[in-house]
Amino acid sequence: GTGMKTLGGPTLRLAGTARWEGTGHLYTGSGSVLQIEPTGLWEIRNDANVYYTYSPPTATLNNNGTIRKLEASGTATFNSMAFNQAGVLDVDAGQLVFNGPFSQTAGQVAFSLRSPSTFGKIDVNGAAPLSGTCQVTLKGGYVPSAGDTFDLLSYNSFSGGFTNWLLPVITNGLSWQATHSNTVLQLTAIALPGPTALVKGTVKTTTGDPITGAGVFAYHTATSNTFSVSALTDATGSYQVPVFNGSWHVGVRDLAALGYQEVNQQTILITGADQTVNFVTSALTGQDYTITTVSDPPDGGTTSGAGTYPSGTLV
Repeated sequence: GTGMKTLGGPTLRLAGTARWEGTGHLYTGSGSVLQIEPTGLWEIRNDANVYYTYSPPTATLNNNGTIRKLEASGTATFNSMAFNQAGVLDVDAGQLVFNGPFSQTAGQVAFSLRSPSTFGKIDVNGAAPLSGTCQVTLKGGYVPSAGDTFDLLSYNSFSGGFTNWLLPVITNGLSWQATHSNTVLQLTAIALPGPTALVKGTVKTTTGDPITGAGVFAYHTATSNTFSVSALTDATGSYQVPVFNGSWHVGVRDLAALGYQEVNQQTILITGADQTVNFVTSALTGQDYTITTVSDPPDGGTTSGAGTYPSGTLV
């Protein structure tokens, strides 16, 4: 709604799902703590802000679950609030700005790309100690072109870096380059420079059946640059991607969406010769979930995502 929300003094623990909607801002202080538990999901569906208005000390937000900015394409700003990130920080749309102390000790930072001008982003007005996973997903049918560039994460300075990269699978001959400069993490679609070998193999079930359409990726990190290449498996479950010399992490994205168990990444060393990396998995077992979508209001637009999915599927 439009009314202000207050958090002054106590600790608020979120273990379920909460939606922040409307234009009303959140006012904090008096040492209050917002604790997102591992099962908690906080959806930010607006462009409202967090302000420090009560007595000191300032408030703290500990994210051990999921914080997701959705729908609104503008900016939500956290002012004078310590943010400790160890869960999932997902900017599906718009921008999150942090004007207080920011710390990422683990967890995952996720961004969605819909076009070179429409994508999720984070701005840290201070130091950004980074670790954990950076995940990027394409949305809305967007297919990158060479030179498409995204300033995903800006900061005054950074330390550390992401240790795991889950970048989108693209099959038009391009790869990704993620670059840390002094002030921004930038992602660009490029042609891979100087490939010298191939990583190739198969993705199959434990009974030897090929899995078609699985997104296989390989990434290599050197200093402030990460390169990621990818391909989809063919009807025989086979794939191949070009690489250059160095250490590469090879994995498969979103197997659950195809109905299979996820697999661990494998690390290989390329020294001028092709390498074979095979993956074996089994079908997911457990509950299936049916999702029905409707427009609200009925003439408010189109919907997507309806269907029946196995447990673990990212929709």
